[in-house]
Order: sequence, then structure tokens, then C-alpha cells
Amino acid sequence: MNTEKQSSKTFLSDPTSVRLRRLAVLAVFGSLTAPCPAFAQADPSEPAEPESAQEEAPAPASAIRAPSDAIEEITITSRRREELLQRVAASVQAYTAEELESAGIDGFEDVFRLTSNAYVEERTGGDAVVSIRGVSTGDMSREPGVGLYVDGAYAFFRGVQDTPPLFDLESVEVLRGPQGGLYGRNSVGGALVINTARPQFDFGTSAKVTLGSDNLEKFEGSLNLPLLAERLSFRVAYTDKQSDNFVANSTLGRNERDPVSRAGRAKLRFTPSDAVDIILAYERSRESLSGFDRIAPTNDPDQRRTLADFLGQTRQASDRYSIDVSWEASPSLNVRYLGSFRKFDRFRSFDDDGGATLSSVQRQSFDSNQQTHELRLSGVLLDDKVDWIVAGVAYRDSPSFSGGQGTDAVSSVNVVDETYKSQSVFGQVQYQPKEWVRVSGQLGYTRERIKNTRSGQILLGGVATPLPTLAQTEIERVLTPGADVSFFFTDDILAYVSYSTSYKTGGFNSLRDTGVTRLGMGADPYYRPEKVRGFEVGTKTSWLDGRLLFNVSLFDMNQRAIQTRVMLQPDPLTGQQVRPFQNIGTVESQGVEAELVAVPLPGLQFSLGYGFTDAELKDSVTQAGDADGNEPIDIPRYSFNAGVQYTREIFAGRADAFLRLDYQSRLGGKRDIANVVDLDDQALTNMKFGLEFANGMTLSFFANNVFNRSFFELEPDACVPSGMLTPAQLSLPADQICSILSRPGIANAPRVVGIEVGAKF
Repeated sequence: MNTEKQSSKTFLSDPTSVRLRRLAVLAVFGSLTAPCPAFAQADPSEPAEPESAQEEAPAPASAIRAPSDAIEEITITSRRREELLQRVAASVQAYTAEELESAGIDGFEDVFRLTSNAYVEERTGGDAVVSIRGVSTGDMSREPGVGLYVDGAYAFFRGVQDTPPLFDLESVEVLRGPQGGLYGRNSVGGALVINTARPQFDFGTSAKVTLGSDNLEKFEGSLNLPLLAERLSFRVAYTDKQSDNFVANSTLGRNERDPVSRAGRAKLRFTPSDAVDIILAYERSRESLSGFDRIAPTNDPDQRRTLADFLGQTRQASDRYSIDVSWEASPSLNVRYLGSFRKFDRFRSFDDDGGATLSSVQRQSFDSNQQTHELRLSGVLLDDKVDWIVAGVAYRDSPSFSGGQGTDAVSSVNVVDETYKSQSVFGQVQYQPKEWVRVSGQLGYTRERIKNTRSGQILLGGVATPLPTLAQTEIERVLTPGADVSFFFTDDILAYVSYSTSYKTGGFNSLRDTGVTRLGMGADPYYRPEKVRGFEVGTKTSWLDGRLLFNVSLFDMNQRAIQTRVMLQPDPLTGQQVRPFQNIGTVESQGVEAELVAVPLPGLQFSLGYGFTDAELKDSVTQAGDADGNEPIDIPRYSFNAGVQYTREIFAGRADAFLRLDYQSRLGGKRDIANVVDLDDQALTNMKFGLEFANGMTLSFFANNVFNRSFFELEPDACVPSGMLTPAQLSLPADQICSILSRPGIANAPRVVGIEVGAKF
């Protein structure tokens, strides 16, 4: 069966002379000069005032940053209002655009590796496995345990955890712990909030070309055009990246397919009055990735090879339209509407057995249309002692999946169509009766309706037998309360305690996994929502006139009705493994996060981060038997981050020289629910150094994974016995079975070194 879509065959066709083309584009961007009166439309002798108290006029992009002798205060918006990070009663890690640039952030993995008690794997199939504080996705659920929000709108598709490209950003914020009071669904572990750059009312342009080992080629550029002074502005940004695949295919005698990704974004900002701000946006991305690799059975991860006899591929396309309207109705009332529409298509094919002995191939097609509408009211009362938010959100997702797996003689086809609708209302009230205390309460209510239609067929000996079509509708209602209390001992010392809740959406299993072909031995087709509650105690402190920050938080979480795959015996008709989702037991987790940031000398800043998570299953019975006391999958026990950056003026103040080092490690954890396979320890060191010139030009050199460390990122339950093994092999201990099977997953990237040339005006 071929479910490939013809429209996606040529969208990533690569022209010749790519490096010359990108260098030419850089030259075009660099030729645009900054102070162009035709765009400014204002008297250059009079500096422009900030548009509002919430948005200060940006500093000139070409100015050299003076070596700082204090830590920059960061304002976050991830809690639906503008707040100083150090005065928020929650564990939040925030990164500004400048920090993201300095740290060389290139994707989701980079963001989470800089965040304590957070873990992510971006897999070759285009999905992401994310966990925060012991709440994981992986094979634990079709839905993520960490919500993704781009410019205020939920961005994960139902059943697909794709990761949109990160480019032209304003900030990235990681919220730890349940976020049901302000975000609701699928934010049981936390939320990743991405804010892309908004159009500004002054001219600006930037471009950067990156060339590196493994034929790495990347271009990023942006152009900001003020069209009408303080009223109309346009911004466009583009990124283009490709490199060689580092996984060798020993069977086919070549490397896996090279990854290519391209994305562009356009935004139009209109402010018809000082009280109204409207932003229209369109984003388009296209990616071509290798298939779902299965690492060859070897104890040497440096080989980074696969034995697959079929060269798989993933091609996906995404389009997003959005509108953001903010109206300051009065000094004490703001009205905001957020609307978003996303369309996503993916075709994926890969070798299902992972070796050259069988010819089992999977082909999958997925598409979805997603809509989000949010109306939010916020304001202040009682001389600003009360700060409140009330919002209503309507969400709709319409995923459609079709896929086939098996050999020419024995195979199965599944077709799933869903319509998911949710309506939710949430609110939060903060009351600060005295300067030293603040009390906050939040409450969310969500109604979900899932309509699922499942059909398919099995093929035995060339004879196709259709399976009956099943349709089912489920309705869930969820209440998510929360509260916190903050104590401000001084302007620089905050202590807080909080209680929060959230939930993860329920869902349906496919026909193949519900027992239709298994003579009544299958699983319940519907699995219920997963719910979590969390307690947190923390402090945030600033010392030495803002040159030292030290924050620490302790948490306790309880996760109920865990959604996870269970391994049933192979289907007696097709011999294929059956792995439905079911609700099992509870996960209890406790841990700590600590963060220290210091500026001991002007221009020198270093940071340390530590995280510990102790998570275990309670009252859980799985395919491996009684799992009580076992660790859940994909949750490192320890995380450690360290970074240092030194900046110094040179050439009589005409340039800055900088050096940055980053180290991240993740230790401990299990890969399978039976706790037979360990999660590989990970340790990476990145380095970057270069020059930033006063005219806006930059030149830097980088090395990622400096010491060329290697580790596997495996699929959960990768080594559980399956029907692909002989009876003699099935009788072996699980750790020996793991050494026999080709293991699904990928190896991390080897060392990459390169050069970046950029311009910003």
C-alpha cells in the first residue's frame, strides 16, 4: 500500500550551488543600511519614545554591548501576564533572544538540556519525547506530558509531537510542574512557551550563514520594515538548514537520508490607536528527514549504523495562520483575542524489523487541521492590589491516520479518523494586601469530546479481509484548581508555596490493538485521562547588588491513571506485536531544582543548574508483571548544567571578543517499564568564541559535542520480546534479547565544528 502524497514530492528539491546562494543572500541583507529616513518617517534628531510601558524601544542592533556587572532582569509572559521572573511563585527557566543566540540554541534538545529536571529527544521520525519532573511522554502516551505553546496557541497535534523550527525568537520559557490553572490539557509536567519576534516600528535586518562539518549548511535571516510611523510594520524571517546524515546503513552501503528543513514566517502589525495592537502572522515549514532508524545490535555506539534493508523517509509540512488582537479598554481592563489555525501533513516509511532478514515495512500517512480561539480579559482592582485574568478557550483538532505494516504475505492496515473538541474556562486572581505577602488562586474547567472512527484490513497469503468499522464517542469533564502564596521578605528575597493540578487527554487504540483480530484477547479501546497534582516550595534570592542569583525549589507530584503501552502476545492471525495503551497505576515523584547565576567581574558570567527526580510506579501491573516500585521510562534521575561566558571590548571599543562554554549531563533512569534497560548517560560540551563588531557584523567559531561523546536515544520497551524472535531466543533473559534485537531509536550527533558569519543592522 502506498499512502504517499504526490504534493509533497518536490517541496524540498534542492538547487545547486547552495553555499553560494546563501552567501549571496547574506550580502543582500548586509547591503541594507540601518538609518534609512524613508522607513523611519520621523525626525532623527528626536529619539522615539517607547510605544507603551509594556514594550520599550529596542536598543540599536549595531551597538556594542558594554560588559555587564549585574545580571539582567528578565520579564516573562508565560503566566498570561508580564512579570519579573524573580518575583514569580513558580519554577520557570527563561531565555531571551540574546541568550539563545549566545548559547547556540538550534532546537528543542538544546533548550531542554539547559534546563534542570527537563529531558527531550528529537527522533528521526520527527516526533519529540519530552519529560519534566518525572512526567514523560515516550511510549507512556500518544499525548505529550508537556504542553507546547507558540505565540500563545497550543502547538502539538493530537497523537503527533512534532517540533516546529526555532528561529527569529523573542524568548523561550520553560514552566515546571502542572499548569492546569492557566493552560489545561497536556501540561501535566509543565509547558514550553515560545514567543516569536514581533514587528517593531524601526527598520532592522539580520542574516547569518553557518557552515560546518558533515556538510552542515544553515541560513537565517530577518527583515523588519516600518510602513507607517508607529502604526504599521511588517517583519519576515526565513531559515534553511541541511547536513549529511551521520547514521551509516551497513546493509545498503550508504548513509541514511540527509535531513533538510526550511521555514519562513511573515508578520504584519497594525496599531490603529495607542490602545489597540493587531498582529497577523503566517508561518510555513517543510522538512525531509530520514526514516525511523533501528540501531544495529552492537555495544559500540560510535559506529552509529543501522542494518535496515529499506531506506525510510519522513516528509512533513506545516502551515500556521494566526491573529493576535490586544485592546487596552481602560487603565484597569485589557481585552485580548488569540486565533490560530494550523494544517499539518506527514508521510513516513521505515523498516519495521530493523534488519536484512525480513522485509517488513511500515508506511504511515497523517494529516490534521487544528484550530484555537481564546478570548482573555485581564485587569487590576483596588489600587492595583488585585490582579485578575479570566479566559475562555475553544480548541478543535481533526487528525486522520492511515498506516500499513508487515510483509507482502502478512500485513495489516489501520485507518483512524478523529474529531477532538474542547471548551475550557480558566481564571486566576492575585491579591497582595501587603507588600510582603501575595495570595493567588486559579481554577480551570474543561469539557472534551472525542469522536473516533476506526477501520482497517488484514492481508494473509494475498487475501485481504476487511475489519469491521467501529465508531465511539467519549466525553470528559475535568476541573483543575491551584493556589500559591508568596512571601517577600525583602525586595531581593522571595519564598513561596504552591499547589497545582492538570490532566492529559484520553484516547482510543487502533483496531489492531483492540482485539478485533485477536479472538477477544485485546484491550479496552478507550483509555481515560491521566491526572496529576503537585506541591512546590521554593525560594528566589538576589545578592551582591544583583550580581548573584540563587533559586531553589522542592516538589512532590502524584500522577494517576498513567497512560502507557502494554505488550500483549503477538496476534495469532498476523504474528504482529500488539501494543495498546491502557491506564495503569500511579507515579509518585519528588525532587529538587537549584540554579545559581553570578557575575563576579564585568563581562564574566557563569551559571550552574542541578536537578534531581526520584520517580516510581505505585500499584502498577504491566506486561512485565508487578511494576510496583519500578521507575517510569525516560526520566533521568540527575541533571546538571554549567555555563560560562566572558566578553571583553577590544580594538578601542570597536568590537567585543567573547568566549562561551556550556556543559550538560543527564544521569540515571530507565528505558523500559520493566527496568531492564538503562537510559544511557549523556554528557555534552559545547564551545563558541568570536567577535561582534560595532558595525553589526559578527564572526564566530563553534564546536558542538566537543569531546565527541556518544549515546543511544532508544525507543521505550525496545528490548521486550516480540514475535520477530525464534522460540529459543524468546527464552533468553531480557538483557540478552536486547543484544539480539536491532534497537529502534537513534544515536546522538557526533562532534560538529563550524563557522558563523552574520550581520545585523
